[in-house]
Amino acid sequence: MLLAPFCLLSPWSDQWRPSWAARLASALEDCGPAFIKWAQWASTRQDIFPRDICSALARLQDASSPHPGSLSRSVILAAFGVPVEELFQTFEDCPVASGSIAQVHKATLSKEGARRTGQQEGCVVAVKVRHPGVVGVVERDFSMMAAAAALMEYLPGLASFRLGDTLAQFRAPLVEQIDLRVEAENLRRFAENFREVREVTFPAPMFPLVAEDVLVESFEQGLSILHLLNSESEASAGGDPANNRLKQAIAQLGCKTLLKMVVKDNFIHADLHPGNLLVREECVKPWWWPGWLGPPHSQARLVLLDAGMVMELGQDQRDHILDFFKAIAQMDGNKVAEELLKFSNDGCPNPEEFESEMDAVFQKMRVIRDAGKTVTDGVAECLDTVRRHEVHVSAELLAVVTATVVLEGWSSVLDRDINILHLLKELLFKAEQMQDKMLEYLKVIT
Repeated sequence: MLLAPFCLLSPWSDQWRPSWAARLASALEDCGPAFIKWAQWASTRQDIFPRDICSALARLQDASSPHPGSLSRSVILAAFGVPVEELFQTFEDCPVASGSIAQVHKATLSKEGARRTGQQEGCVVAVKVRHPGVVGVVERDFSMMAAAAALMEYLPGLASFRLGDTLAQFRAPLVEQIDLRVEAENLRRFAENFREVREVTFPAPMFPLVAEDVLVESFEQGLSILHLLNSESEASAGGDPANNRLKQAIAQLGCKTLLKMVVKDNFIHADLHPGNLLVREECVKPWWWPGWLGPPHSQARLVLLDAGMVMELGQDQRDHILDFFKAIAQMDGNKVAEELLKFSNDGCPNPEEFESEMDAVFQKMRVIRDAGKTVTDGVAECLDTVRRHEVHVSAELLAVVTATVVLEGWSSVLDRDINILHLLKELLFKAEQMQDKMLEYLKVIT
């Protein structure tokens, strides 16, 4: 009922569009957790929805009122068969964070908790507890959304958005995110992939204290990257040189982290918005460091939280995405259009016109790059072109592209000189070298 007026008015909303989009976002926020998650996901799909609607939906916060600490205690008892007091020395009933799916409590392990996990007694941990009843609420929300999407297909202003298809694409990752055991396994895999990268870390799940609705993990200290983004105005006016160096280091580290996930690991964190990133500085002091040299240098470390949504590609998809990124790195608009069409199930009404317009977009992107601006604006125009030509690309490709755009957006705020295209070319070159060496090795052993 909350959404009905917006759907009916959509064909005639142009004259008051900003107000209509803002009120639509507010209505979705009032509808429930699945609607909020869908709106956040839809805000990244500029290939489907106009840019102003995406911008309005992006303002939605993945937050909700916390449930009482007593309910968290009951959930933990049901999950592990022992009361909170037996597993933890301390347990803060007031959560440190609360999202639409779960909330996080700070705690310290008791002697029994330490014995079970192999950690030290008193170790500080984060206890993520799913909101009671959220599974049923999400299922209810999906039923309502499916019914609404079916009706919206008949409205002239909304039919082209193919809301039924977008709902189907969105449902699977959200259902996985509800099961906290999936997030624990994702964290384990990320830790394995980044075991040799000291500058990037993830919360460590405390097995066996992992259940469908409870996840105990290491408590990661750090400063929200939002703090660095909000202080950028000070840096532009001079700012602290040490703080500026930290920002530049984090920007470089963020870009390299994503590109490693995409090009090398094929295991991608699909929710890299600034709220899921912490930053901390750690002193690096070699064992041989003499005291008379003064304090050792500090090293920036990036902490990635909330690994419930990930993307893993099949070999064909990965090959196409690598070709797509190569085309972007080379600023080849025609090749980008060709790769996008490979990801489209329905093709394109006019492929020649699509390729021609995409080439024009990338010519503009070269101007943007040469003018020292970020590439994000150019990519946004690229996605607008995809939407106008009704090229319905796969969710997998858009998840990777969106992650890249989001990361390039905040990293370019921290470091205006960063060049993600240069980093992309460098990593793709290394990946091709590794692939050539592997092929040579296979020839030798066979």
